[in-house]
Amino acid sequence: HAAFRVTDGIPPFVKGRGAYAFLFSMLTHHIDLLRWFCGEVTSVYTLQSRPDSEGKFLDTVLSFEFASGAIGSIVGGWREGQTRTIEGLEVGGTLGAVSIEDVQKRVRLHSLSPDSVEEYQSDYFWGIQTEFYHSLDSHVLSFLERVQRGEPPLVTGWDGVRGLEIVAAAI
Repeated sequence: HAAFRVTDGIPPFVKGRGAYAFLFSMLTHHIDLLRWFCGEVTSVYTLQSRPDSEGKFLDTVLSFEFASGAIGSIVGGWREGQTRTIEGLEVGGTLGAVSIEDVQKRVRLHSLSPDSVEEYQSDYFWGIQTEFYHSLDSHVLSFLERVQRGEPPLVTGWDGVRGLEIVAAAI
């Protein structure tokens, strides 16, 4: 299984665009990562809260079945005034599980024994918000290098299209 939880502030460019803007602008990235871990999505189920009268919050739950037999979920929401994304991920497999706390905090590796846990806290993320976002430069450079060598990119436009198809199915 794989389970995401994510909250973020409401970006100005989507404010007032309706409840589905969260799915299209934010959760497509999480869907893509779930596909990477679990394989192709075969079905998706959705539940959304009603935003308050001023649209200051919205909560969404997406549940997935994958062709591999795995299941997954995303529980997420927008909060008016939240200053950065908070997200966590747990992936469970046949040999154990990994949990990632708020991308910038810690990673825990769990073996099949509940008492055996390895924990990592990287200084790379501590207090250096901009360094994390510079990792996007590496993604763009990788794309350009692969295109220059005549190789297909690691992530294609079809991956983006598939994410949008899954969001459309969720709606």
